[in-house]
Amino acid sequence: MFSTQTSYDVAVVDEIQMLSDPERGGAWTAAVLGLDAKEIHLCGEAGAVPLVQSILENTGDEIIVHRYERLTPLKVARESLKGDLNNIRKGDCVVAFSRSMIFSLKKQIEKATGLRCALVYGRLPPEVRSEQAELFNNPDSPYDVLIGSDAIGMGLNLMIKRIVFETSSKWDGNRQRQLSLSQLKQIAGRAGRYGMHGDNSGGIVTSLYDEDLDVVRRAVESRAVPVAKRAILPSAVEMFGKLEQQLRPGSGFAALFDVQYAAARLQPNYALPNRTQVEDAIRAIDMLCEGQTLAERVRVLLSPVPWRDEVAAAAMQRFLYMYREESHVRLKSACAELNLLDALERAKTMRAAADGVQRSAATTEMLVSLESLYRVVMIYMWFNMRLPIIFSEREEAVRIKQECEASIEWCLERTERRVRRSLRDRDLGKSASADIEVPPTVKTAE
Repeated sequence: MFSTQTSYDVAVVDEIQMLSDPERGGAWTAAVLGLDAKEIHLCGEAGAVPLVQSILENTGDEIIVHRYERLTPLKVARESLKGDLNNIRKGDCVVAFSRSMIFSLKKQIEKATGLRCALVYGRLPPEVRSEQAELFNNPDSPYDVLIGSDAIGMGLNLMIKRIVFETSSKWDGNRQRQLSLSQLKQIAGRAGRYGMHGDNSGGIVTSLYDEDLDVVRRAVESRAVPVAKRAILPSAVEMFGKLEQQLRPGSGFAALFDVQYAAARLQPNYALPNRTQVEDAIRAIDMLCEGQTLAERVRVLLSPVPWRDEVAAAAMQRFLYMYREESHVRLKSACAELNLLDALERAKTMRAAADGVQRSAATTEMLVSLESLYRVVMIYMWFNMRLPIIFSEREEAVRIKQECEASIEWCLERTERRVRRSLRDRDLGKSASADIEVPPTVKTAE
């Protein structure tokens, strides 16, 4: 998040290759073209250089390109793990792209090897991700293996010796999609980072199954994978006012997008965002924001609401009702009406108990609910920054956010204890009835 109204001496934009991402690229393009800074340092894949140069041809900016080589070697293993989780070893990071698979792998790896696994995935709060990363990095910690999604590449320093791809494809919300060579290389590059290991011997990359190893090898061995030839423009919401004047009153938000996409004439090195990614938001805005001004509807469009998350969408619907009918959005009241606080209260009660012994399903379902509550609180805080009088319960939001983080950490710890109990019972020849349940799949992006 940055302001185009503020002047900076230096700005740094990381992962610059993302400016061609069909869903999120507009944010990077907006930063490159909109930042008012004396110097802007763009960091990322070398394959993004030609595109950056092309979009800056008409800005008058001086472009200086520095190319760097990796300081430690990154090698691809000759073989995959042949699907055998017994081959997982200390210092490994197993990469998977669904929440349910991450928990399933944790259960299977800990049962097969006795190694303890930390977790990093997108629905976890950033503070909890950092805590899990620290558990994995700390040599005095009992955690030996990391299991994570592509979130391992988001602002975490990790002492990974070997990356193991569980798969090389990912569900994008509509279909199973092969990751690009650039995406695979970026994740693979987390192994053996310079300065993270005493010997700086480098890292190793492999896959769990044979069918993924060749594409992983191509990604790692590629020199500079060119990104797409077009930068994604941010949503041209500043044009909506002019477009709305050309439409019949009450035409709806979807009509603005129809006109924009039909009438846009772009230079060859630009493209509009993938509209399918905002269809859920457009439908929700037309349904929930009837009678609101264009500025109010645009604000909802730009808000960080994962509309495919049923819980977040329901909470946003409640927020908008309070906004429209009461001009005051009460976080705790909205969450209580949707029963979102129940899991938090149960977790607080269990944490306060001497041992908090409950069945596994209670805790795994609780974890899903806590993650959803955390998302809702972060949405509320986003609106509080922009409409502090209407979304006024910031102190309450901060309190719930902190309690959520602590309870999520506790749930992950309880999951770990149950796995150890399962292993103990197995070693004693008992039934495996104490095994943990894999948390249910959540209908949201990871």
